[in-house]
Amino acid sequence: MYFSNINLVENNGEIKDVTENKVLTTRSCSDAVHSQTLIVGISGKGLKGYERALFDTGSQNTYINKYAAKMLKLENLRTEKIKHGLFGGVEMSENHNRYRLNLSSLDDKFNCQSEALDQTKICASLPMIKKEKFIKVLENKGIYISDVRQHGYHCLFEENPEEIHLLLRADTAACLFTERIEHFPGHKIAAFETKLGWTLMGRLKSKNENIDSSQSVFSLSLHVSDVKLSDLWRLDAIGILTEDDKTKSILEEETRKHFLETVKRENDGR
Repeated sequence: MYFSNINLVENNGEIKDVTENKVLTTRSCSDAVHSQTLIVGISGKGLKGYERALFDTGSQNTYINKYAAKMLKLENLRTEKIKHGLFGGVEMSENHNRYRLNLSSLDDKFNCQSEALDQTKICASLPMIKKEKFIKVLENKGIYISDVRQHGYHCLFEENPEEIHLLLRADTAACLFTERIEHFPGHKIAAFETKLGWTLMGRLKSKNENIDSSQSVFSLSLHVSDVKLSDLWRLDAIGILTEDDKTKSILEEETRKHFLETVKRENDGR
């Protein structure tokens, strides 16, 4: 789903800059499918914590959870009013604070500085790697994944350790990924090395592929919309109205008004 963002940077009430961004957001909610997540160190003014981060190569902005920004006392640079334009013409404006932060790998061998806009919630909680056998397979290849269950409780979180508190945008990802990629026979998954640590993308093979596939679709449906399955393929279910839909709605409303104003019941019941 594509979004366009128009950034209006406010400084003492004045609009200083206008830019247009496009964001591609896709999320999978199945426990068997893993997005490119990892645990990173984030530091501000003398405070440091560990957060779960998500690479989103379709985003042109980096976002940090408001709770994390507050707890780490990150430096607030300015406020930006962003006009989000949803495909189909639906628009909404939000104010975001822009923060400066330092990112580091868990072993502190790599550090870099970045900026991020605050957001109340980045996305739904995403699963960590839990399969001990697969973790061993990774370690045998010299791959050590930070985003595993035993590390999650060392992260800053509000309700559960699987929360995502940082979304890293496309150009940040381009600077952090190395050329090393490892594939695993029998699994539709790959490990990618970044300067902040290793991350996984794909799906681990389950004992019953058919059951796993149906569970994935069901989970996605619950997160898309609280409507009937058939409604998920209708544009108006996600707020998109075509010109035909708009014309039809206007005609229906005019017909209803005309009916109420002109129809009456006679004494004989007709």
